[in-house]
Amino acid sequence: MNNIFRLLEKKLLADNRQIYLKISLFVLFIASRYIIINAPIMYSDIIYYQQIGIQSVLAQKQNTSFHEYLFQKMKHKTEKNSNIPEYKKYFEYPPLVVAWFNLPNHFIDFSVLTSPNDYINQYTYYFRILMLFIDFLIFILVFNIGNKFLQVRDIHILFSGVIYIVSSQILFNLLYDRLDLVLVAMILLCFYYQIRGHVFLSSFFISMGIFFKLVPLFLIPVWFIGWIPETVFNKTKLSWDKNQWTLPVKASISVIASCTILLVLSLFVYGPKAFSFLKYHLDRGVQIESFYSTVIIVLGWFGLPYEIVSSYGSQNVNSPMTHLFSTLSPFFIFIGIGYVIYWMIKNSQSTMSGKSNHISPTITRSIIMAKGYLFSLLIILITSKVLSTQYFIWPIPFVAVLFPFYMPKQLIPWVCILALTTLIFPYLYWTHIVGIVQRTPFVATGPDYFGQIILLSRNFLLGLFIIQLFRIN
Repeated sequence: MNNIFRLLEKKLLADNRQIYLKISLFVLFIASRYIIINAPIMYSDIIYYQQIGIQSVLAQKQNTSFHEYLFQKMKHKTEKNSNIPEYKKYFEYPPLVVAWFNLPNHFIDFSVLTSPNDYINQYTYYFRILMLFIDFLIFILVFNIGNKFLQVRDIHILFSGVIYIVSSQILFNLLYDRLDLVLVAMILLCFYYQIRGHVFLSSFFISMGIFFKLVPLFLIPVWFIGWIPETVFNKTKLSWDKNQWTLPVKASISVIASCTILLVLSLFVYGPKAFSFLKYHLDRGVQIESFYSTVIIVLGWFGLPYEIVSSYGSQNVNSPMTHLFSTLSPFFIFIGIGYVIYWMIKNSQSTMSGKSNHISPTITRSIIMAKGYLFSLLIILITSKVLSTQYFIWPIPFVAVLFPFYMPKQLIPWVCILALTTLIFPYLYWTHIVGIVQRTPFVATGPDYFGQIILLSRNFLLGLFIIQLFRIN
């Protein structure tokens, strides 16, 4: 009887500890988000978003699609001013983003608005409330994924929550004033339902992500590998037993069906101009924060000429090497993703065989998949021709889940990368990175010595960080 009471007491203590951990994390999350909501934000993009939001309303009143409305508006502007750049004729985001920009409008009572500022304030308020909801959803998912599927327990779960909160807090200027949290939620929901074995829901969310931003399109190969049973990797060559390939085939059909449905809906609601963003990004140059711009700047020390231009909503480096890097960027991304797939298959084989000494016995299928997602997102960061500061939000949930238990030594480099990133934008961006002289017409000198050192340090550290992660098993 005494043993039974001891067991019950131990279970109650364990349950109480879990409750205290959850309460502590929740309080920490609320406190940190209160700071973000009330902090002065530099260079918010919500002003731009609300312009799209009001244009969506005007398009609806004229019974036309948003993209057609925007096209006609730019057509009239071009007739009056022939100097308008070609890229401004295209909307830069995929179709679902227009729907997201329009979402805050559904909470605004337009009948009580008395001035444009009233609309801006209302739109900003509801936009940030929606982002807070998305942020909390991601926070809950991080906790559940670590607690239930990655075998992370007790104090490690606390660390996971703290890492998510601290990492996102460092990027507070961008967290609720950019779109990337929504993309992160879609990617994380895709992963969450994949490790739970829900093919349709996982397919649905990765498809939603593709139609929100194109980034998840590069995750499709890793996502597909995640559906192949681990028993396949225990053989000297892939088995074509139909029972083993049921899930991958089912997943492929589901994602194709989901994308097809979203494609048809996008064409029906917004028309063919909804996909003009593809040309926008195809023609876009090398952004100043990217790894390629760092290479150009270093080559500039040895005489390579370059200039800073403002186009496509960012500040870009224009040089004789720009077109080459811009063209090669997608190939570098796919090469990097290919290596991630190789890494996943190799580690799955080692795990199944049980013969590998460099694979931790705690590694499970879901852990390998989580690392695959994390590595892929980091590869995209360093090989993309555009590396905006808010892109560093993408890997945060996977860092939070994996690092406390599986990669604790990488926390310091990760925090340093985020700190340097925030230092680059917004604090040093215009003065030391862009070197702006005047805005209209745009004139900039480029990074000064201090800005070059900061950019080089961040991008070099990011490269070393990725290499080191691949070496950890």
